[in-house]
Amino acid sequence: MTDLPDARLVGKKLQSRNKLHTQFEVGGASWKGTGDKPALGESGLHLMAQMLLHNPEKRLDAAGALNHRWFKEAPSPQNPDWMPTFPAKDL
Repeated sequence: MTDLPDARLVGKKLQSRNKLHTQFEVGGASWKGTGDKPALGESGLHLMAQMLLHNPEKRLDAAGALNHRWFKEAPSPQNPDWMPTFPAKDL
């Protein structure tokens, strides 16, 4: 990238601190949240931040994402048959 015209102007400013923490209520692994924003644990926030890094060399790849600690935290995924269902609506 350094051989591109004006690449030095972009520099590290492009990879400023993300604002994911402003979009979610951040808490522990099993934390449910209390407000209008979706709840997300610290490791979920870390996973999203790593997947959204601008620099592809630092960005988490698919294999790394699947091995992230967020997928190993409680609560474990449920069997789809145990998930609630809702009657269809006619629009």
